[in-house]
Amino acid sequence: MVRVKVHADGGACHGTPLVDGRCPKCGVVPDMQSIELWPDTPRRDLTDLVPPASRPPADAIEWAIAAATQSGCQKSRRGVAIFGGATGEVIANGTNHRPLGGLCSGTEMCKATCRFICVHAEVMAIRRALVVLARSESALTRDWHHLRGLDAVHVKIDQHQQKVAGDGPSCLSCAREVLDIGLAGFWLFEESEAAEAFGMPHAGVWRRYTAEEFFRLSLLTDKDLPR
Repeated sequence: MVRVKVHADGGACHGTPLVDGRCPKCGVVPDMQSIELWPDTPRRDLTDLVPPASRPPADAIEWAIAAATQSGCQKSRRGVAIFGGATGEVIANGTNHRPLGGLCSGTEMCKATCRFICVHAEVMAIRRALVVLARSESALTRDWHHLRGLDAVHVKIDQHQQKVAGDGPSCLSCAREVLDIGLAGFWLFEESEAAEAFGMPHAGVWRRYTAEEFFRLSLLTDKDLPR
């Protein structure tokens, strides 16, 4: 079981190993409380070294990147693709954007309120997947979890349209939708200590979370959640 040290106020300490008793990301000394979460998800190797089964299908990654290139956000361009976990077939993709095609101004106020105002890539991809499935089937299942058994992959890109490695789950609003709609797994391209050790600080690794893992980690790490 994963045991994540938490701060005295209950906030998670990133789930990272402590350095000299402090969290290397925030510098805070967590108290000794810990929370049992779920069976450990093994870390992946460097992306170029792991077998294909250890990362999302190439088509799904490409569709997520293609969606991210359409983002008008000047702070963080992101894309999500939803695909069959067993078949790898891409169902739909989506990007983060202002409602009703609104333009991103790129101001400090715009950046500060972005996560509250913008439609997140996960939400757009889920909406489009539901439309696709509704058109391809006689009727949606009566089960509320319409996307049961599908996976999603999330990417963030830079100005050169290259993947950018990020942190782990941290957006509770998206994690809530992922869990409620019945997605089986959620892939993130994350920073890697191993990559830094190899002298590649900008490289990353793919990690797959179950929907429950994704939700529970986001619950612990979302910075806007009252503690």
